[in-house]
Amino acid sequence: MRVVVPTSDLPPLTGPRGIIPGRQLLEGTRFGLQHLTLIFGETAPGQGIALHSHDYEEAIIVHSGIGTYTVGEDTLDVGPGSVVVIPSRVPHRFVNNTTEPLRHTAVHSSGTFELDYQD
Repeated sequence: MRVVVPTSDLPPLTGPRGIIPGRQLLEGTRFGLQHLTLIFGETAPGQGIALHSHDYEEAIIVHSGIGTYTVGEDTLDVGPGSVVVIPSRVPHRFVNNTTEPLRHTAVHSSGTFELDYQD
C-alpha cells in the first residue's frame, strides 16, 4: 500500500464524455480506500463542468480563485477558505467566471468515481 502519492503520479480525470481537462484523480480503491476519492482540479478562466450528480456526498475545498458553484437551487460565488457541501444525488456544477485559475479539491465519499450528467 502506498502511503504517499505525488499528485504528478495521478491519472487525468475521465468522465462519460472523455478526459476532463485540468483534473487529476486519486480513486480510493486503487490505494486501499473504500469510501474516499479525491479530485485535484485547476479550472481555466471561462471553463467549468456541466450539471451533474453523484450517488454519494461530495465536498469541494476552494484553494484559490473564485468559482460560481450551483448546488440544487443555490448559485454562489465561492473563494479560498470555503467548502462547498453537496448532498448525494443533488445536481451541481461550477464555472470559473474570472480571469484567474480556480483551484480546488473535490472530496467524494466513495472509493470509486462516478458521474451522471443532467443535460
